[in-house]
Amino acid sequence: MRISSMMGQASFESLTLLGFVILFSVPLIMLLTSISSDDAAVEQAKTTVKILSDAVNTVYIQGSGSQKLLLVAYPQRLLNVTLNDTGSGLSEITFTVNTQSGPTDVVGITIAPVNKVESDLLAGRFGAGLQRVLVYYDDVSDTVVLKAVD
Repeated sequence: MRISSMMGQASFESLTLLGFVILFSVPLIMLLTSISSDDAAVEQAKTTVKILSDAVNTVYIQGSGSQKLLLVAYPQRLLNVTLNDTGSGLSEITFTVNTQSGPTDVVGITIAPVNKVESDLLAGRFGAGLQRVLVYYDDVSDTVVLKAVD
C-alpha cells in the first residue's frame, strides 16, 4: 500500500511542476514573440531603406540613362513611405513602421536629389511583401525617380 501512495504523490508533484512551467512560459513566450515581430519589422525596414538609398546613389552617380530594377521586401505593419528633400541636395527615404511602442521611423539619406512628385507613386504602394521598384535617372530634372512597377 505504501509504494502505490508514493507513486501517486510523485505523479501529483510532476503534474504540479508541469503546470507551473506552463503557467509562466505562456506569457513569456507571448511577450517574446511580440517583441521579436516588432524587431523583425524594423530590421526589414532598415534593410529595404538601405537597398533603396544605395540604388538611388548608384543611379545618380552613373548619370544619364542609368536605371535599376529592384525587388524589395516591404515589412509587415508598414504605415507610410515618404520621400523628402532636405534642402542641401540630399534626400531622405523614410519608412514608418507601427510597433508596440508607437510609430517608428527608419530613415535613409541619399546624396542624390529625388524627384518627389514622380516618386509619390512609390509612397502609395506600401502593402507588405515583395515590391518591384524602378530607380532611374531623369535627365530633364537632373534627379532620381523611384517608381513602383506592377
